[in-house]
Amino acid sequence: KISANSKAYVPLFLALKANDIEYWASNNISARTRLPVFLRILINSTGQQLTKVDFPGNDDGERAGWDGFVISDEGSPWIPKGKSGWEFGVTGNVKGKADGDFDKSVKATSDSDRADMTFVFVT
Repeated sequence: KISANSKAYVPLFLALKANDIEYWASNNISARTRLPVFLRILINSTGQQLTKVDFPGNDDGERAGWDGFVISDEGSPWIPKGKSGWEFGVTGNVKGKADGDFDKSVKATSDSDRADMTFVFVT
């Protein structure tokens, strides 16, 4: 159930549009390590009852494992309730990247852990 008190999608001082983000990701080599930072800011500014938000970015942005991980006691239109493992990419081959990340995540996560979490892919 989505709370009626969900926070705004983006802080009011940001007037970003999808095209702005797409241009930034496709024309900026540092987007691979900055996208996690951007997502971490969005999640922390829009989520409620967040227990854990782990989106390593910058110099730690290419580490092994999930690209991001969230535990939220309350879902929103953008953040699933409970545990969620996040994978993301800035490549042009969205389907190939999503399929590869999903397969990698399934293999690296136990059946019992997968049963209690949501897979989120962001491009």
